[in-house]
Amino acid sequence: MEKVLEILLNSLPEMIVALVGAGGFWAYIEHRYSDRKKAKSTKLDTIIKELKEVTESISKTDATVEKLSNCVDDLSQGQMQCATKLDKIRDIENKFGDLEDLIKDVKTGNNLSLAFSRDRVNHLANIYMKLGYIPQDEYIAFKLLGQAYLESGGNSEIKEKYEYCIDELEVEDKPRKTILNTYDIIEYKNN
Repeated sequence: MEKVLEILLNSLPEMIVALVGAGGFWAYIEHRYSDRKKAKSTKLDTIIKELKEVTESISKTDATVEKLSNCVDDLSQGQMQCATKLDKIRDIENKFGDLEDLIKDVKTGNNLSLAFSRDRVNHLANIYMKLGYIPQDEYIAFKLLGQAYLESGGNSEIKEKYEYCIDELEVEDKPRKTILNTYDIIEYKNN
């Protein structure tokens, strides 16, 4: 091993001359220099990119600060306008509250009306079915009452009774007598 090292050390100057003469050494140095230059260039590009991002962020922040500054100016100049608008909003909220109360009242009225018309249509339908006909002077009122009941959302057994009376029973021209309840039907039929 020592002999190999001795040969290499003795021939080292010749090897250097051969590399220099062939241009290999300078090519090696240029290659290393360009690698370092590329690494520095990449780092420089990264730093430039980061600086651009920071600059853009600062510009956006400046714009936001400007908008906020304008907003603060507007607020200080328009405090009375804001107070007036707030009062108007409160008035609208109060009106909505009143409107909600009114809607509840209307719904209650509609439900009550539906209940009354249901009861009345049922009562009259029972009377007319027991009589076997509808008195002519009551026909139009019964028909209108039944239609109003159905249009208000009425349904079920009452709807069937109403439709049966309108579709199946005859309308007869008999003198009008008030029928107070189903017990009066017997007396009404006999007259």
